[in-house]
Amino acid sequence: MIIWLIDHYTNPPQDLGDARHFSNARELMRRGHEVRVIACTFTIFRNAHYPPETRFIWRNDLYDGVPFTLIRASSYRTNYEMARMWNMLQFAVRAWKGEWAKGLNAPNLILGSSPDPFVALALNGLRAGIVCRLFSRYAISGLIRSLR
Repeated sequence: MIIWLIDHYTNPPQDLGDARHFSNARELMRRGHEVRVIACTFTIFRNAHYPPETRFIWRNDLYDGVPFTLIRASSYRTNYEMARMWNMLQFAVRAWKGEWAKGLNAPNLILGSSPDPFVALALNGLRAGIVCRLFSRYAISGLIRSLR
């Protein structure tokens, strides 16, 4: 099965913050699935982009064998400012446009973890057999345990 894990706030394992999707992707790959993690480049934990270079809108990278698509969106300083809303909107529109997905195998399943309202709408624009919008990262872990 081809699975995309989309979480605006997940990080590659080398960066600070939540790398749960990296671990979930590795486990799914071990079980024979083709998996990709889609995330935003900006992390509030460091108030910086990862990777720090700025010359791309999106890029596909491999982290310890796990494919990541990193989509660039603007930075913000706190959760209580319009810049955060702009970051959410940019990420969702760029994810929905799907230019980053050209040449990739179409997914059978897209899991959106804790999506903000914009990403939840963007998930509907991506073509997949099943789209799940899970509002708990722990729910994804439970679902992954059930996939063979």
